[in-house]
Amino acid sequence: MKASWLVSVSLLAGSALAQQQPSKYYVALDVGQSRIEAGNGAFFGPRDDKQHGNDVGFKALFGIQISRYFGVEAGYTAFGNFKAENVPYTCFSGSTPPCTYDISASVHGPSTNLVGLWPFAERWSLAARIGAQYAQTRLRARDPEVPSATNDSDEDGWGFMYGFGVNYQVNPRMRVRLNWEHNDQIAVGLYLGGGVGFYELGNSRLTTLGLDYRF
Repeated sequence: MKASWLVSVSLLAGSALAQQQPSKYYVALDVGQSRIEAGNGAFFGPRDDKQHGNDVGFKALFGIQISRYFGVEAGYTAFGNFKAENVPYTCFSGSTPPCTYDISASVHGPSTNLVGLWPFAERWSLAARIGAQYAQTRLRARDPEVPSATNDSDEDGWGFMYGFGVNYQVNPRMRVRLNWEHNDQIAVGLYLGGGVGFYELGNSRLTTLGLDYRF
């Protein structure tokens, strides 16, 4: 009887410990500073008059830890807003030079990536990411002197993304993350002044601090 009781207690304890072990699935929220680059000129990124803007950005994601060294993530990133003033363009007929636009834009969208992990200490690991970002962009150009010259553009498209980071394992379920990632927004642009000037959002970068939690 005593032996049966001990076996039952051992099985219950083993079951409780098994339930306490975290699964391979996790969710994460990263918040930090974004940087959006833009300028006149190119298809794969601005070449001339490069400008940039900083804002608060965030990334929410769902991940699967396939093994100790590899994972897969899918999430949603918001890079915040970009603003630029006095962007020159070719004047409309009857307008007096110089003619300039004020630009405002926002970038956001889903992404998916593979993660490579290298545990280099008891609680520390390095992370490398590579994948794709689906950038959804809203861009407005407005000439303060010519209200009718306002031009809106809503575009989207896939771009290449990569990133690096370092993780600290607080406990078996929770991990602190410091990450940096780079995203290319390809073919996201706006023609100014009847197509004479071409203004394009180029690269978006995000540096964040966050947490992930394994179920």
